[in-house]
Amino acid sequence: MDKRLPDLHTWQWRGYTDNHRHPANRVLHLIAAPLFIVAALLIVDGLFSLSIASIAIGVIGLAAALAFQRHGHMLEQQ
Repeated sequence: MDKRLPDLHTWQWRGYTDNHRHPANRVLHLIAAPLFIVAALLIVDGLFSLSIASIAIGVIGLAAALAFQRHGHMLEQQ
């Protein structure tokens, strides 16, 4: 089960152009990546400030970011 890649970054860059050809996928990634970061920060902020609203919005943001990326990757398979 321990299948580590010694050059993970090289492997990622090598396959990037093949896995991200559709223009809509690139746009979705431009939206999803910052959304994921902001949502994760909202969850951390909510945990430290004990704010249920921040945690809930963060979880919704994470789910939305993952859904955007999933949709973009489904465009690549077509």
